[in-house]
Amino acid sequence: MRTVTVAVVLASLLTTSIALAEGPAKAKTKKGKKAEPVLVAAADPLPQLPPAEAPAPAAEAAPSIVVDAPRASADKSATALKKGDPPSAGPGFVLVLGSGLGFLGGKAVEGIDVSAGLVTFDLQLGAYVSQHVGIMAGVRGGYGALIDGCAGSCTKAFAYQLPVVAQYAFNDRSRGAYLEGGLALFTTYGGSTDTASGDSPETLKVSAPIDLKLGAGYRIPMNATAEKAATTAFDLHFGLDLGQFKSIEYGSVIGSVKGDVVSEHQAMHFALGLSAGYHFSP
Repeated sequence: MRTVTVAVVLASLLTTSIALAEGPAKAKTKKGKKAEPVLVAAADPLPQLPPAEAPAPAAEAAPSIVVDAPRASADKSATALKKGDPPSAGPGFVLVLGSGLGFLGGKAVEGIDVSAGLVTFDLQLGAYVSQHVGIMAGVRGGYGALIDGCAGSCTKAFAYQLPVVAQYAFNDRSRGAYLEGGLALFTTYGGSTDTASGDSPETLKVSAPIDLKLGAGYRIPMNATAEKAATTAFDLHFGLDLGQFKSIEYGSVIGSVKGDVVSEHQAMHFALGLSAGYHFSP
């Protein structure tokens, strides 16, 4: 009986030892092994997903305009100045009244020098047939003294001519620079001594039917506005005449000479003029 009891106790101990030994091993197996996913078959098919929509195109960025501040300011200033300029004067009538100083030089005839200093007076009338081109004609005179030409002192000198010129204005007839070219008709210079001062009577007169006439000037508008071109201007003018005297008259106590100058005795003369005038162009 005791033997049976011992056997039962040993059997129980062995069973417990085996159980204790298997327990950690199983636990270690379960801890080290990863759980595998289990697929479960569904009884009904899954619903179809709607097709994926294409992404909306990104909005294009508006082009940016970069304006240089100094340049923008300069453009605004130029525009403002342009808007402030008076409008251009078109075709129209022109009247000029002026005065100035003139000088004659060169030769009366071959071998005889002639020179004179004069105060000049001008009257010109004309019209511009376009904004830039005009035709002017008038009369020019002067009074002064002959420096060379008389044997004595011909203090009473005079001059006159009839100029006919074409003008080109870079802006228009009312303002700005202009050039001119044409002819001076019947150019005449003369002088005589002052007998009251005791000088011997002496006279000289030289003439040229045609002289070449060149000039340039600048008109400063006086009453221009932003809406209307100027009708009056201050006119500065410089002129040059070139030619040959074709006839001569000379008289003194000794005798007198009058007639045409033969071609081989003709010589060049020139005249310079600087004047300022009142320019009227309605």
